[in-house]
Amino acid sequence: MSLQDKVAIVTGAASGIGKEIALVFAREGAKIAIADLNLGAAEATAQELDRQYRVNQRGPALGMKHAARAMRGTGGGAIVNISSLGGMRGFPTIAGYGGTKWAVRGMTKVAAVEFGALGIRVNSVHPGSVDTAMLSERGRAKAMAEAPLGRVAEPADIADVVAFLLSDDARYMNGAELSVDGGLGA
Repeated sequence: MSLQDKVAIVTGAASGIGKEIALVFAREGAKIAIADLNLGAAEATAQELDRQYRVNQRGPALGMKHAARAMRGTGGGAIVNISSLGGMRGFPTIAGYGGTKWAVRGMTKVAAVEFGALGIRVNSVHPGSVDTAMLSERGRAKAMAEAPLGRVAEPADIADVVAFLLSDDARYMNGAELSVDGGLGA
């Protein structure tokens, strides 16, 4: 399903079903007008959609575009996009976030095919829960209880995989998607 180039007015978009409809419509490419009697919450929903898209989806797209342009004449290189386990499997209540992370996964594959002839490899890393400021105490406890390795990742766990993908040891990896999730996605 695609709502690319569609325009939608979503009423009651500050919370509940209306908010979820706005998140799904945005994920599918629609231009959305958000309306609700609770103006403050409606504005918060709109900000959440603008910020998630800008950071999670548009940022990697622009990064790849400009990195490839700079690498074009240098004989190639490697690009690693950070997605999420939420870009590998569905999770409830994160449609907006998950949609942007699925987009990164897809854009990575397209860029791998497009840039391969230029000697540019493009891969993605899909972390599960990582011990950063973004992980709440409740989220940490839940992740630890569900993780087959019994812990959440440290940032270094992710950084080491990214370093590998950028190294010559990964010279034939292109379009790969690596889950770095302690087995949670298994």
